[in-house]
Amino acid sequence: MEEIERNSEIPTKKHKISPKRRIFIEEYLKDFNGTEAAKRAGYAPNSAYDHAFRLLKRDDIQQEIETRLQKRLEKIGVTKDRVLQEIARLAFGDTRKLFRKDGSLLMPNEWDDDTAAAVAGMEITEEYGGRGEERALTGYTKKVKQWEKTRALELLGRHLKLFGDKNGDNGGVTIPILLVNIKNGNGNGIINVTGE
Repeated sequence: MEEIERNSEIPTKKHKISPKRRIFIEEYLKDFNGTEAAKRAGYAPNSAYDHAFRLLKRDDIQQEIETRLQKRLEKIGVTKDRVLQEIARLAFGDTRKLFRKDGSLLMPNEWDDDTAAAVAGMEITEEYGGRGEERALTGYTKKVKQWEKTRALELLGRHLKLFGDKNGDNGGVTIPILLVNIKNGNGNGIINVTGE
């Protein structure tokens, strides 16, 4: 039976991650299942959960996993700026850009990148009239579904710290205060507290 690691504390000096722990990291990055990764890395099945729990709490293991994930994301072009750009596209998508001036729907290849990013899906149904041999295509019903704007705006608002942090610190500005200020004619809801 394999002995459970007793020292899960990080030494003060920098040290190398053991080969077995590197295998654990590789396996963990496959499916993010710590217990299964520990088993595949050679830890005893009956103590794999305990090993995974301890290993995933170690700073050196966490740093290595974070470094590997960051490299993986950079390799495929996922950056913080790109994620924020996509959230902004969803938050500020303008439905009017889907249509021509006469009200007809533009084809998807005619949408600009921001408009296309805000579209969650499209459904086209053929409409028919008549019966038997007289049955003929009379037109199409086209439905376009856009991503939920409120969720994207919430994510951006949190990123910009508009709604406060987990401890409730929001600089004294709350949603009710913002709404009251907007209702009273201050369109942006911001209070000038300095008197300037």
